[in-house]
Amino acid sequence: MFAHYVDSRKCAGCGRYICPETHTRLRDEIVKIDREGLRGNRYHLTIRYCALCAPVRRLGGLIGTTWWAVGLLSAGAAAFFLFHR
Repeated sequence: MFAHYVDSRKCAGCGRYICPETHTRLRDEIVKIDREGLRGNRYHLTIRYCALCAPVRRLGGLIGTTWWAVGLLSAGAAAFFLFHR
């Protein structure tokens, strides 16, 4: 088994670079194991969130929250124009 550590040092919510010591609000590590026949690789993936994206990480950070808001507003506008007579 070989271990690989992958850390892009970017926020998973907005994609901005964040330094690991001072500006990372939330840090999570996921271990993924890939098997290739008799050989396997273990990947330690580090996921970071900045201070702006950490509270809305369940929605996908700032970008995900924006997409949800646009979708809800579009559905509301479509319902308004469909039923408004």
